[in-house]
Amino acid sequence: MEGVELRPDVRLPSGSVPWPFDRVRDGQSDFLLDARRTVAEGMHLLAHAPTGIGKTAVALVAALDYALVEDKLVLFLTSRQSHHRIAIETVRRIEAKGPRIPTIDLIAKHSMCLQEGAPSHGRAFQEFCDFKVKSRTCAFFTRDNSAVVAAVLQRTLHVQELVRASGACRVCPHRVAMDAAAKSRLVVCDYNYVFSEIRERFLPRLGRSLDDLVLIVDEAHNLPDRIRAHLVGDLAVMDLLKAAKEARSIDGEVAHELLGIAKSMERFLTALPSERIARKDEFLDVVEAGLQRKGGEARGYTAFVEGLAFAGEDAVRRGIPSHLPEVADFFVRWRDQDEGILRLVVPGPDGKFAFRLLDPSVLSRSVFDGIHASILMSGTLFPAEMYADLLGIATRRRVLRTYASPFPRENRLLLVSPHVTTLFVKRGKEMHDAIAREIGGIAAAVPGNLAAFFPSYELLGEAHRRLRAAHVPKQILVERPE
Repeated sequence: MEGVELRPDVRLPSGSVPWPFDRVRDGQSDFLLDARRTVAEGMHLLAHAPTGIGKTAVALVAALDYALVEDKLVLFLTSRQSHHRIAIETVRRIEAKGPRIPTIDLIAKHSMCLQEGAPSHGRAFQEFCDFKVKSRTCAFFTRDNSAVVAAVLQRTLHVQELVRASGACRVCPHRVAMDAAAKSRLVVCDYNYVFSEIRERFLPRLGRSLDDLVLIVDEAHNLPDRIRAHLVGDLAVMDLLKAAKEARSIDGEVAHELLGIAKSMERFLTALPSERIARKDEFLDVVEAGLQRKGGEARGYTAFVEGLAFAGEDAVRRGIPSHLPEVADFFVRWRDQDEGILRLVVPGPDGKFAFRLLDPSVLSRSVFDGIHASILMSGTLFPAEMYADLLGIATRRRVLRTYASPFPRENRLLLVSPHVTTLFVKRGKEMHDAIAREIGGIAAAVPGNLAAFFPSYELLGEAHRRLRAAHVPKQILVERPE
């Protein structure tokens, strides 16, 4: 596999961060040595490492070993809360054997908010939060949090524990986490904190620049799609009609303009013979045509979008649930985003204008160019060279490695059952029964323990209820979504 070779003479950290388990297992030692050298040399390690090798422990020990000595901040990026828990539990094991490592576990702001009635996600929540903070009408945010910040820095907490501690003291959990993160050496958070516009607010709050960071990207095979998903937009006629209805009580002019654009867009989509790539100016022209008024001057595209954004902010100030901020965001991004963007137009009464980010390196290349080092790891990061290219990681700084499974070959039997499927269209009582029977049969035949993985908590719950009713002769441990 191609990639830069690591220098054998590079000086490695002294090893002040202990290994969190009794011993380094077979298969981990090579990974650990590569990770330490990669971080010390300021490179990017893309590790195709199988399940069970202990990726989290390797990456945390290697990154923290360097960061504690060189005053870097380690960001452990993961999209799954269950992996947040694994990272925090690993840090606790490290601390039980060695130094205290100030660590903060951080998730999306809306998931930490204590405000009743706050929008559940997206631009609407951000507008709501910004207004509450700027108008000083959020008592959780304005209340002194210094005691809670000091407390959470004394003990490594899961994010749910941090939220409960903050709630008990009636202070904003996200502000506590951010204030504490500025004094921490490790932050566990989502990809979006680095690979989106959130980074522009996030790093200054921490008092850090890109060069101060050592990134650990967990389940890194998901990163390209997560980056692409950040720059996705769809706008249908129905979206415009709903927005116009919302705007009616806020700004009559904006409501009228939205209706005009909806009619113009409907005419365009009805005449369209088939789905195709759209030109940027086609949507701009549709909007301009919808803004035209008989016998009077019309606002242009830019002035209309500004008015729409103000209407969205006004809805937030009034506490009105609204999609106006998201609609305004579509208009802005269609106009302003160009590099790596594919624009589409879909015909018919349910048609739409849409844009998609095809090239994730548009957002990630500058990050990997700027940070000190990174460890990208996954059991399916293969071929690693392809992922390095997708993410725009410079050839001179990439280290590509594949590690062997730590399990004996005879323990890695792969079987496929032709009798069950998790396809949505096939789901039902009979299929749930069949899945549970397959698991129960394997559990009865295997003398040791068994792990079953599901694509959703719904499917897990269906199987669990049936296995419990069947009195499977094994203790059943179930992962919960919280």
